[in-house]
Amino acid sequence: MRSIRNSSRLIATTAAVIIMIAAAVTVGQSRPDTVEAQSQKPSRPTGLVATAVQGNVQLSWNDPQDSTITHYKVFRRNVSAGVQDTMQAINANTESSANSYTDSTAEPATSYKYKVAAVNADGQSRRSRVSTITTPPSQVQDVSATQQDADTDVVITWTSLDAATKYQVERETTYNLSADPVMAEVTAPVSSYSDSSTEYATEYLYRIRAGSDAGYGEWSDLDRITTHREPSTPAAPARVELSEADAGSVVITWQDPPGDEAVNGYRIYRKTVTTNTDQELGTTNGTTTTYTDSTVAEEAWYTYWIVAHNDVGDSPQSSWQSIETKTQTPNVPHQPTGFTLSEDTAGEVVIAWTAPDDGPTPTGYKVYRANLVGSATLISTVNAQTLTYTDTTVETDHWYRYYVKAYNDTGDGTKSRTRFIRTEE
Repeated sequence: MRSIRNSSRLIATTAAVIIMIAAAVTVGQSRPDTVEAQSQKPSRPTGLVATAVQGNVQLSWNDPQDSTITHYKVFRRNVSAGVQDTMQAINANTESSANSYTDSTAEPATSYKYKVAAVNADGQSRRSRVSTITTPPSQVQDVSATQQDADTDVVITWTSLDAATKYQVERETTYNLSADPVMAEVTAPVSSYSDSSTEYATEYLYRIRAGSDAGYGEWSDLDRITTHREPSTPAAPARVELSEADAGSVVITWQDPPGDEAVNGYRIYRKTVTTNTDQELGTTNGTTTTYTDSTVAEEAWYTYWIVAHNDVGDSPQSSWQSIETKTQTPNVPHQPTGFTLSEDTAGEVVIAWTAPDDGPTPTGYKVYRANLVGSATLISTVNAQTLTYTDTTVETDHWYRYYVKAYNDTGDGTKSRTRFIRTEE
């Protein structure tokens, strides 16, 4: 019995030693655990919201407040594709710390689920709660406005969309569409609308957008129509032409309207392009087809058109014609003519022109260049005998515009016509 008790004591002692060793090992390992605990992955973002905006899906969320974020990962699943599509990162190469993202690859009339995760040097957070959205229908195509005769409606038609439950029809008489002039809503599957509220001889612009419970898609392209003139009124005046023989006076000429309708007179209209303002300049009788506008500013763009009228009413507007007026400074050279651009060798734009036909003799020419938009810069001055210049400072595959001015001791003359060129790659 004594031997058995001694063996039990030995076993108990050994077990105690093992427990103490294990405890010591555990204590020894506590430092790495403590170091690891000091690393801090971000908390997951909150408040994820998905909104459809102009064919894209806009995402926004709240930043985690407990850690520094280096960037976010956005995840998307195409719900409409079913189980074949899994949630995948769609901005894996985007290292942005902004708490918003625009998904420009979303398809119309499609359901998506989105999540977002925050990332820092210690790793990636848990993904946010899901935000689900169904995108609106696609853009309406093949919009067409027609009118059979002067006393019929303007009929607008378009190609129907399977995902659409309704369509909005918008009409304007100008390109200013900011007033949201929606004139009708049509229930699908109807894909046409008859506009009975038009006026005679008026230009209208129509566009359509499809809608569903998910919202409205993008507006279609504009389709333009000018309604028929009122019966017995003149047709539109023909062949409007502009000239400026002397600086400060634009001469407008036109031809009588075709047809046998009487013409009592003409009204002349002008748009000042820089201020986008229209005005009626004056009138002539039914036999006078020319008018001189002596109220123009120098080096300004104007657009002109003509309307004929008789006892019944007005004609449609003539075609529009535009002109850039000359410099009004006396005793300066006239406008260079025959202005051309070419790029026979890549990276070299050749500008050529012809001396003014009359007026004071130039001392030389100034060559100007600009990008597609923005102010022009003087790039060279050449003598009066030189009627060409090669610009070797252009970039490849780039749009430029050029013009030339003749000058003398009095000052600069009117610039030539502006020409555009796109350089080769």
